[in-house]
Amino acid sequence: MQQKKTNKWVKRMAAGLLVCLLALVLAFAGCAPQGPYVVSVRPGSDGEVIVEYSDGSITTIEAEQPADPVGVKELYEYYQQLYGELSYEEFLRMFISADEGLTDTVINRAALSCLRVYSEARETDEEVEGGKDVTISIGSGSIYRMEEEYTYILTNYHVALCETANEDNDGPAPGIGRKLTAYIYGSESVPQKNTEVKDELGYPTYDYGKYAIDCEYLGGTVSLDVAVLRAKTADILAVNPQARAIEWADEYHIGETAFTIGNENGKEMTATRGILSVEREDVDLEIGGVTRTYSLLRMDTPIYGGNSGGILFNAEGKAIGVCNAGRTNMDNINFAVPLATAQNAAENIIDHFSEGSGGAVSVYNVRLGVTVEENNAVFSFDESAGHGHVYADVTVLEVQAGSIAAAAGAQAGDIIRAVVVDGEEYTLRRGYEIADILLQVRAGSSLSLVLERGGERIEGRNYTVAATDLQVVE
Repeated sequence: MQQKKTNKWVKRMAAGLLVCLLALVLAFAGCAPQGPYVVSVRPGSDGEVIVEYSDGSITTIEAEQPADPVGVKELYEYYQQLYGELSYEEFLRMFISADEGLTDTVINRAALSCLRVYSEARETDEEVEGGKDVTISIGSGSIYRMEEEYTYILTNYHVALCETANEDNDGPAPGIGRKLTAYIYGSESVPQKNTEVKDELGYPTYDYGKYAIDCEYLGGTVSLDVAVLRAKTADILAVNPQARAIEWADEYHIGETAFTIGNENGKEMTATRGILSVEREDVDLEIGGVTRTYSLLRMDTPIYGGNSGGILFNAEGKAIGVCNAGRTNMDNINFAVPLATAQNAAENIIDHFSEGSGGAVSVYNVRLGVTVEENNAVFSFDESAGHGHVYADVTVLEVQAGSIAAAAGAQAGDIIRAVVVDGEEYTLRRGYEIADILLQVRAGSSLSLVLERGGERIEGRNYTVAATDLQVVE
């Protein structure tokens, strides 16, 4: 559609609404014309609005703010009067241009958070003289959080795990490597085995090079395939002062760009891209000799041996998952621990770890004590956001006597609309979200349910979680 000239009143009003529009326009990055996109909008002096773009340019708009600000909906309706048929995307494109898709700038910035991860363990090798050998598991990781003293690193549990570790391994937890090492993107090395130099028990040693960063295992869970390490922040910044923590997305949706940077076969860090294919699906994986069912997102982003533990990013460079598996017999059908699972599990581990804990911790949650099923699933598309989600009724089949759900007042036939933790209401789209939400529960947390019964909303009773209610997530 050819853009017509707008009158001065509309232009003044549009300038005054840039702050409101910013949050909306980014959702249409894939539909907008190619060019620099808005990265910040901030008020200036004397009524000015300062707009900063992705290419570093800045525009200062002398805006006459309306006495009674007009909302985006009203402005959109006015534009429809001016231009006739006008889509919401076309309306937004009149004000702010956004970059079309993923850029190399986004990928390069994301690389500042990416690491190679190595887990070393003692093992018994019958083909080696004396049977004493050392194995190294390879994978990837990311900087989850940076604090003044420590930096927390997110990876997969199976990256830290060495399945062939023997009784001499002496790791921080059964099967976990006795030595954990990370390399920041761009300052990588390949550990070199030294068969001539033995450790105190007669095992070969490895030379990790000057860029190796020693890590400590805080904890993890095999059933979610999440682990957290920590390193001294000073050690990381000494290698790369630009190192930075990842930023998490608020959500993800099918079809959006999904790229990762990982330790391809333990040789080099490699960036690959694809799209997110399925929001969640159940996948059977074998870790530590046991097959478990994992709730994972699916993408067609190529991943290789060594990519495990690497962050899956969206087109804005925000984290949406942690890569952990792929189907070797099928092209580009790969999986990642979803955003909410990975983030909540990492926070859970960090919160439960302390210097006096006596060692590594696991993940803890509570059992709600309710069996549910999904009914009336429907895909709902949000025109203003440019994407949609599947929504379903999460219906209660059974409530266990004496359970938290029973204490909250849940009954068979109820629909669980939301879970409330410490006053924060988390609306349910799908049944699997309950497990993710419960990872946020701590001893002393208040927990309740928002139910629908007979078409009426019911606020469930609050339950205060005791330490004895917490259970280990294996």
